Amino acid sequence: MHRTCLGLVGRWRTLLSAAGVLVLVSACASPGVGPATAFDTSETFVSKTAPVPQWTAVVARYDEESRLPAAIPAEWQRLVRNLRGLSVAQQVERVNAEINRHPYVASEQNWGRPDYWETPFEFLEKNGQCQDYAATKYFLLRAAGVPASELQVVVVHDSETRLDHAVVIADPHGAALLLDNQIQHVVPFATAHRYAPLYALNEDGWWVFKGRQTAPSGARYAEANF
Repeated sequence: MHRTCLGLVGRWRTLLSAAGVLVLVSACASPGVGPATAFDTSETFVSKTAPVPQWTAVVARYDEESRLPAAIPAEWQRLVRNLRGLSVAQQVERVNAEINRHPYVASEQNWGRPDYWETPFEFLEKNGQCQDYAATKYFLLRAAGVPASELQVVVVHDSETRLDHAVVIADPHGAALLLDNQIQHVVPFATAHRYAPLYALNEDGWWVFKGRQTAPSGARYAEANF
C-alpha cells in the first residue's frame, strides 16, 4: 500500500472546480525556489476560508482539545518539550522523524470513511494516513513556536503513484523544506519532481497554484472567480 491519501483521489479537484478555482491538473512540474515557486508555479491567495471542511474541522477540534490539559497526550507534551531550544531547521528534522515513526493506517480502517482528517492527538493514538501525518507535523511545529506564515499543508498530485497526497512545507528563511511521510528525511521542496501542487492550507487561509503550460494533453482547468 502506498503511504498516500488513498481516500483523497479525485476529491480535491472536484472541490476546487466547484469553488471556481484555477488549478492545473497534471503530472509534476519542474522545480523552482521557495514554497510558492518550488514547482515552478505561481501561488495565489484565495481567501481565509478553505473549501475543505475537513481542514476547518481539524483546526477547530485541535484548538478545543489543546485547551484541555487532560486531553493532551503525554507523547505530545514530550515532543513539544524536546523541540524547545532547537533551531527551526532542527525542529523540522525532529518533527518529521518523530511523526514518520508512526505506522500508516488508512482512514477507512480507523474511522470507516476514506476522507476523515485526524487531529494530532487522534493521530498519536490511532496513527493515520497522509493528511494526518501532515496535520500533525504542522500543528507540532506551530506548538514549537514556528509561525503559520512559515508553514503550509500542501495537497499535491504524485506522478509516481498517480494519487493525491498531502505534505508539509516549512519555509524558515526561504529554505522551503519538504516534510513527507513517504520520504524518511527532510529534503528541499525544490527536489520533489514527482509532485504537482494543487493547493495549500494553513490557519490563515488557502492558496492555489497556477502551473506551467506543460501539462499532458487532456489537462483541464477551472476558471477562477476571485
